[in-house]
Amino acid sequence: MKEENMIAQKLITVGENENTVFRSCKDGIHTNVFETICAFLNTRGGTLLLGVDESGEVYGFKERAIPDIIQALKMATQNADTFQPPFEMEPVREIVDGKYVLVLNVPESANVHALRGKVFVRRGTENIRVERKEELTRLYVQKQEIYTERKIYPFMRENDLSDSLIERAKALLLMQNVYIHPAYFHTGNTLHNHFRAELSLVSLYKRHCLLYTSPSPRD
Repeated sequence: MKEENMIAQKLITVGENENTVFRSCKDGIHTNVFETICAFLNTRGGTLLLGVDESGEVYGFKERAIPDIIQALKMATQNADTFQPPFEMEPVREIVDGKYVLVLNVPESANVHALRGKVFVRRGTENIRVERKEELTRLYVQKQEIYTERKIYPFMRENDLSDSLIERAKALLLMQNVYIHPAYFHTGNTLHNHFRAELSLVSLYKRHCLLYTSPSPRD
């Protein structure tokens, strides 16, 4: 884990905003931390800085407590009873003013996530629970319009897969410095052959197919 203070110090200098939230966590990891994670997932993503209060004062964590806190955070976000659907997150340990803090980078998700059945979004600097059915429907529609992971392309055939386009997509991922899916390390031909095999298998049983992609390393 990193122990540099570059990201955390920059966040503290800028202060809290719509996409940056500080939590001192002096008494442990409270529900508002998970509500913020859920809201970030459902909106535009954001960063949580744990061990720092709203004014930017650094409280930090004891070094020996860091592994347990990270484990608790990862267990919660990967637990289907807590987050629906669960997801993976890797907290980063940094040092500010000689104190340990945790940086949680939460990307915008292609899915609508709920925290114990409750859906939250970010509006300004607040976490707002989505309760009205029409608002929840609008959120699902918005995700479908932006992301194509769950979109069905009924007329897609294996000849539509382009090795050069796959390589361009991989290059764009690197340029944007986003999470790199393990599929990146495959060559274009390997990916193409993998998809070709999948499509051929599906075509044996169904006329149409679903091409599914996911940012999760477990998929």
